Amino acid sequence: MYWIWVITFFIFMCVILFMIEHYCVMADREVALYDHSDAFDHLKYIGERLKSHGVEYWLMLDTLLGGVREGDILKSLNGVDIGTWLENYKSLLGMNELVKKDGYRFTESFVTGNKYPEGTDKTIWRVSVNVFYFNKNVGDIYFFSRFADKIARRYSEGIDYWPSIFTVPEWFFDKLDSVWIRKIAFPIPRAAGILLDYWYGTKWRNRGGLSHKNTVMNRLHRLSFLTSYVKEGGKLEARSNEAKYTYPIDQIKWIKENDPVHESKLRG
Repeated sequence: MYWIWVITFFIFMCVILFMIEHYCVMADREVALYDHSDAFDHLKYIGERLKSHGVEYWLMLDTLLGGVREGDILKSLNGVDIGTWLENYKSLLGMNELVKKDGYRFTESFVTGNKYPEGTDKTIWRVSVNVFYFNKNVGDIYFFSRFADKIARRYSEGIDYWPSIFTVPEWFFDKLDSVWIRKIAFPIPRAAGILLDYWYGTKWRNRGGLSHKNTVMNRLHRLSFLTSYVKEGGKLEARSNEAKYTYPIDQIKWIKENDPVHESKLRG
């Protein structure tokens, strides 16, 4: 009887040790998903899939900053940022059957936003998709719409409008440049340094650990900073605001002062 208890206890301890080791490995794997080296692998994979499906894209925000300034991924980067045209939205979601075998998934991103002008809350689409790798968010892909005034906006007709840093002349996106990151060329907006000035201020060239998180709320420049880059014939017109929703609520002031949107101006 004694040996039965000993053997049972031994088996029990083995099971406990196995479970502890398993969860430690899983925890290490989850932490590693946010390592900047892994971020490069995610960027490379996403870029290859988009390119193979004929989806034009470009690097955005911290991913763009790292590529231009460092020729690499920023060590502080927790997820890749990519931009593309709204017309590619369905094609991108259609890739899920292909990418899921590699552990990836593209999922629409929603958040509670503020309905304008009523001021009521509503769950809205962020005009973007989250990129998941084994259920961890490793990036965002933002969708832009073309307007007759030659301003590209993160906007879906009759649904949502995400203003501020995502409102720029389409001139930056209609002809792309490239940047080398670890011997691989990635597409970036032309005159990327001007966009980075708009998003971060001119100090982004110094390695001071700037991130767009503290730039969104404290950005000094207004949209007028970029309008000189609008194509000839384009004009930023002040019209009544027909955007249905915006988030966060403090950006409503930015829209009124910088970019009153009229839905009839949407192209495409």
